[in-house]
Amino acid sequence: MEAVDNASSVQAAIRWLLQTILPSLGKLDGWIRQAGPSAEVEGLRDEIEQVDGVVSAVNDRAARNRSVARSLAALKQLLYHADDTVD
Repeated sequence: MEAVDNASSVQAAIRWLLQTILPSLGKLDGWIRQAGPSAEVEGLRDEIEQVDGVVSAVNDRAARNRSVARSLAALKQLLYHADDTVD
C-alpha cells in the first residue's frame, strides 16, 4: 500500500509542477520573444506537454513497478529544476 501512496504522491507532484511551469512560460512570452530564446522555450513547452502524456499513460503501472516509480521520482526532480530555471 505504501508503494501505491508514494507513486500517487509523486504523480501528483509531477502534475502540479507541469501546471506551474506552463503558465509561467506563458507569462514570459513577451520577454522571451525579445530576448531570443523562443525556440528553446517552445521546445521546453513541447517536452512538458509530452511528459504530461507519459505520466497519464503510466498512472497505474507506477504503483506496481518500482522501476517506473523510480523513473517518475527522477522526473519529478528534473521538473523541479525546470521550474527553478523558469522562475
